[in-house]
Amino acid sequence: MNIRYFENDIDPVIVSRGSRYHADERVGPIEVEGTSYRAVVHGSIDYQVMVALDHEGDILEYACECPYDLGPICKHVVALLYAVRDFMEEEPTGPEHERTPRQVPPIKPDPDAELSVLQAKIDQLSKEKLASVLKSIVGISDPVGLLVNLFATTGQEKLDAAKKLIHMHVREARSNGFIERRLVLEAMQGYWIVLDEAMACDDPAAAIELCLFALDDLSRLEGFDDSDGYWMTTWTHGTDVMGDILEFHLETIPTDARVTLFKSMLKQIRKFAAFDIDMAGGGLVELLSMFSDETSCRRKYLDLLSDMYVASDADGYLRKALEQMIYHDLQKHGSAADADRYLRDHIDNPDFRDMIIETAIGDERYDEALACIDAGRLHDAKLAGLVKRWNQKELTLRLKIGDTARRHRWRASSSSTATRRTTMHSSISFPKMIAIPISTACSTTSNSQEVGATPTSKS
Repeated sequence: MNIRYFENDIDPVIVSRGSRYHADERVGPIEVEGTSYRAVVHGSIDYQVMVALDHEGDILEYACECPYDLGPICKHVVALLYAVRDFMEEEPTGPEHERTPRQVPPIKPDPDAELSVLQAKIDQLSKEKLASVLKSIVGISDPVGLLVNLFATTGQEKLDAAKKLIHMHVREARSNGFIERRLVLEAMQGYWIVLDEAMACDDPAAAIELCLFALDDLSRLEGFDDSDGYWMTTWTHGTDVMGDILEFHLETIPTDARVTLFKSMLKQIRKFAAFDIDMAGGGLVELLSMFSDETSCRRKYLDLLSDMYVASDADGYLRKALEQMIYHDLQKHGSAADADRYLRDHIDNPDFRDMIIETAIGDERYDEALACIDAGRLHDAKLAGLVKRWNQKELTLRLKIGDTARRHRWRASSSSTATRRTTMHSSISFPKMIAIPISTACSTTSNSQEVGATPTSKS
């Protein structure tokens, strides 16, 4: 994989998201160390990202701190790759731009050089000339006309163009009423184009409507082999696009328009839930929590959570996700007592049980923590993964208890030793010193010398 054309080797969905991050200038200043490039990529959370190249521009290594594990490379790495490529191509040279010497790997020729030259020429065309060229093409190539309508129109006309574009790609991939595994990626192309246009849309409300339209159409797609997971990847991409739009632009939408947008999203999500409740769960429903500061929106949001909670499988993932959403809402808008009560009333949720255990350990209520672990192990006896989780939790806790007990014994021992030393020193009686006059001492010394003297012989 080479820095000049890495897009050919990465999932198009990830490429699209990384490209958008780069276009939105979310990549921080690039630090160069030899042939390694590092930067912070800004999103809902900031992540440190690194890529390393060889002298020909081939990508030797990349790393990111984010938890993404659905593929070999994440959008943050793609965003940095775009930034590094721009950095290498645009770095000024010449005496007027003298810099500290650094090692920049040379780039081998681009196999798509002709396309690059053509793109450069297109960039030089005036708006009027480009419009003239497009008009001449539209009459020949229907896909180009659909793209023009998608990018240049608004409202229902834009949605109509999106629908035609999506269905054109699906129709071309379908054979005898079925889309084979190898052609599912091609069938998804229309959805990606529409979602990318939503990300580029200046009107956040219109962008969300476009995303909802694409997801609605995607939810009704049938007759395909999704063994590679391209359908689910596209669905996840759609919810992520909506999340990014709301995160960065929701506050710019007037209150009335915000409430209208919420109602539109709520209606569509209820439609998804009626068709497949798991499809509506997780990411989509959680997006509605962003509107919960509006009292009327919060009430309808909680009603939706309640309805989906009743309809969900008691032991399923969605039920646990809904409990998390209700708890977070209580934390944000309710009292601490209400949130804590809900947490303990739903302690069979493994994440809630974990929180209660950690709180008990932090307060050194070890017996309570051990009892909670035992109850969890008993409740989840048929789930090997959770049993392992509780066993590891108990082992860690017992090691902590043992370490704490050793520290307490050491402190008690040190205190006892210090007490004994103090007692011993205070009980020792030293003989009373008697003052002897100096003259007496000198006399005694003199006598001692005479006694010890050698007698003198007489002649």
